[in-house]
Order: sequence, then C-alpha cells, then structure tokens
Amino acid sequence: MNPTRTKEHLMTSNMQKRKHIPSDGDSLFSIHKRDKSKTLWYKSSWESMEAVSVPTNKERVTYRSKIYPYHSLHRSVLTTVLPRIKVKDGEDVTISWCDNLMFSMIDTFQLMFNDTELQFGNGHLLYADQLYIRHSTPNLKFGTKLKNTPVSIEVPFSYANSETDAFPLHLCGQNDRLYHLFNFNLSIEKLLVMKDSNSRLVDVDLSKLEIENNYESIPVPDLEGLYTTHVGENSDFISEKENSLFVNSMYHIEDDNEITLGKRVNLKIDSRCNYPVEEIIWGAVNTTMTEENSTLYITTKNEDTPIKTSKIESKDDVILDTKESFKTEYVYNPNNYIEGLSRWRNSICDKDGKKFTPGVMMNGGKLTVTTNHDNLGCKFVIFMILKYTKQFVFTSYPKTQKERLTKGATIELVNE
Repeated sequence: MNPTRTKEHLMTSNMQKRKHIPSDGDSLFSIHKRDKSKTLWYKSSWESMEAVSVPTNKERVTYRSKIYPYHSLHRSVLTTVLPRIKVKDGEDVTISWCDNLMFSMIDTFQLMFNDTELQFGNGHLLYADQLYIRHSTPNLKFGTKLKNTPVSIEVPFSYANSETDAFPLHLCGQNDRLYHLFNFNLSIEKLLVMKDSNSRLVDVDLSKLEIENNYESIPVPDLEGLYTTHVGENSDFISEKENSLFVNSMYHIEDDNEITLGKRVNLKIDSRCNYPVEEIIWGAVNTTMTEENSTLYITTKNEDTPIKTSKIESKDDVILDTKESFKTEYVYNPNNYIEGLSRWRNSICDKDGKKFTPGVMMNGGKLTVTTNHDNLGCKFVIFMILKYTKQFVFTSYPKTQKERLTKGATIELVNE
C-alpha cells in the first residue's frame, strides 16, 4: 500500500476527516485510551413493532418502530416459532431444518427514516457476520419429527453496533416514520432438507409430511425493539452536537456468470463506490450445493475452500497483494474464521463498535481470484461485499418532548 497516497485520501475525503481528524475542541480517542462516561438516567423496555405485509407478497414485511415518547432505540430482535412437522407413516424419509436457518430466512433488510434509506443488508452479509450476530437455531439432527421450536436473531442494524450506539428517537416527532423492511424466505419447502432411506439428499416433498395447521410457510416473525426513555429532568436533554447519525452499509457485487473451478475471475468494483471502504468480504457461492441444501454454501462438495489466491486493487493502489486463501480466510482473521470466506479489514484489532474503522478510497478497482481445481461438477458464483460508513444529519428536529407532538424531523445524507 502507498502511504503517501493513503494520506492524500485521508486529507481529501470529507468522510475520512470527520471520522479520524479532530476538529476544534474535540478529542480523538485511540485504542490506548478508554474513559468511563457519566450516563443519563433512563428507563428501558422491549416493545413490539407493528408489522404490515404486502397483500401480493406475504414475505415482504414492513415493521414500524415506536417513536414517541421514547428517546432511543438500541437493539431489535426477530422471533418466530417453527411449526411441528412429522413424516407420515409409511414414508421412508427423514427431515431437518436447513443449516443457518435464521440467515436463510432473510433475503434482504433495510432501515428507512421517512422516505430516506439509511441502511441495506442481505443474507450474504448475515452469513459473513454470523459470529458477531446473536441468534438461536433449532436442532439440526435428521429424524421423522420436528418439534415446535422458538428461534430468534438480533438483526445487525447500525444502531445496535455497541452499547454506545442508538437511533436518536429524541430528534424525531411522533408522526415521523422509522421503518424496518424485510424480504423473507419463509417457505417451509425451501427451508427444509430431506433425505431418503440411503441418507441421500432428495427434493423436499411436502405430501410426505404432516405439518401443524397445514402451514406452507413459517409464521411471519415478530420484531421487538429495546427502547429507552430519559427520566425526570433529563427528558428534554438534547445536545446540539448530537444531530449526526453514522450508519453502516454495504455494496454487494457478484459475477454475472456461473463458473466451474480452476478458472481465474476478475470482479470489477463500480467507480460509484465513492465512500471509504472499511472491510471487504469475498468468496464463491456454490450454487449447486446451495440449492440442494436450502442454505448458502460457499465451499466445495468436500467442504474445502474454492478460492486459491486473491488480489484486491483500488483505482490507483494495491490494497491486498496476491495472497493464498488460508491467509485471507484464517491467518489474518482467526477470531471470525469461516471456511471459504476471505476478509480484508483496514484495522489492527477486532471489531470495536465504539470507534470508527479507517477506510480506503476505492473509486473503482477490482478483485482478482484464482480458484482451486475441482472435478466434482459444482457451479460457483464469485461475490464480494464492501462495507462502508455513511453520515446523515438531522437538519431540523424538535427540541423538547412537547415539540415532538407537533414537529417532525428532516434528515439529509452528507455526501463524500
């Protein structure tokens, strides 16, 4: 990496300066300094969000967050209960829910304030960050009966990065709208895995099963949020310096073509990727095994990595020179190792939601991967995820609890 060019990017990027260069009167914290801060007195509670499905698509669900009289939203958790399923007498098959069920249930998720999209994520991101995401899974043993099982996932919205983050509801009026939008995959047929008497995977045949209440889909999950309310004299506390909202988001890029292994692939990064990129995740989806197992599969049929070497370039610099996959998958990231998944982070330590991660400007570039040879006949699609931070500013907002009853907020994206 070119240090001079990196310094130029730091000084010419508005986002980098806001994250890493102190302005007058501000302190810049490093990994070497941690302070205890005084905390406003507050009351916390878990509250359900109102869910609305699209009539023509029951798997597209919008959850409307509560706003007034709450001051902050800290976490959100999806929960549902899997139905009882039994193999019919005389049918010689066994069944199980798919691996990574909660991640497989979510296709995409978005956070919207009024008509502005704040954050976007998808199932690939959930899979990649699974070691950081609190979630429960059902028993995955194959058998002839599946019990009622409650399952949950804490969705990684930006306001839940750490205990120091929250969505600032105190800047919003009671008529503002904070939406969590999900595109789900709830079809039981697509989330079950079935084996024949020889333990070979076969297509799921619902006619061989007795399903509770004749469900065809898993019940739409409930979404609950952890809210806090300032108490007493603190109820109208609003700091003029706290009208900014920093949000994590992502670009998802994948190759247009399926390939067999043994090939070299260049995946171009769009020049419109103009935010400082903090982390890059990449791999190869085994589309053959993904379809057979009803869950995202990023290894070969023998559970080996499909990637041999990788190189990442920005428009005018080498971000990661050619490296073997065992380094980008494990050696550089021992705490979040997932077979088949490579990572690059511009950081010397593991995730810390209390501090910004430095980013690098891509402005184009490409990922070059060489794949391992494999004669097992599976098809693969190369993909990459680029994580970055956006900043929004509340340009107008109510200043007191009383004003929140009649006045709303406006929010704008701060462009790079």
